[in-house]
Amino acid sequence: MEVHTCRMCKENYHEHRGDRASEEDAKYIRHLGFCETNCFNKLNQKGKEYYIAYAYLYGDDLKKNSIKIKSKYIK
Repeated sequence: MEVHTCRMCKENYHEHRGDRASEEDAKYIRHLGFCETNCFNKLNQKGKEYYIAYAYLYGDDLKKNSIKIKSKYIK
């Protein structure tokens, strides 16, 4: 288990080992750097697709390096 800061609301949350490979959205989004579905849903559809694709190709470096969310992806 790792503790991370949500990229949207800046609250701390726990990421578990299986989150990265989970088919459940509520768990997988923790791998992307979001604490819960409400924070992830603040992204527009293009933003959701971008961050999911980015994580597929490059892993969770955006989360681990605390890279800010691009404003064009926020609703």
